[in-house]
This record gives sequence, C-alpha cells and structure tokens, in this order.
Amino acid sequence: MMKAVQMMTATPARIMKVDDRKGSIAVGKDADLVIFDDDINVHLTMVEGKIVYKGEAL
Repeated sequence: MMKAVQMMTATPARIMKVDDRKGSIAVGKDADLVIFDDDINVHLTMVEGKIVYKGEAL
C-alpha cells in the first residue's frame, strides 16, 4: 500500500515540479491531506490545512 500512496502523491508532485509544496507531509508544505482506510474509503480531506470533507466515521 505504501508504494501505491507514493505513486499517488510524491511522484506526481515531483513530475509536475510542485514537490516543494505538495506530495508529502512536512513543515511549510500546503497541508493538502486525505485520510482513508485499507479499503480506500475516504474519511477526511483537508485543503491548505482546512477540513473540507469529514466522513461519518470521524
């Protein structure tokens, strides 16, 4: 699963040359996050650190 996540995050950010602010979790980056379970059900989405979607399970 970790390899798949990297392929959906860090790799595209690097290819699009936005990896200075996207593609990983680090201080100073945009804080665009998606929290999902093993079945890839999305539970929470954040854009620039603000919650824009919160599933019922949270």
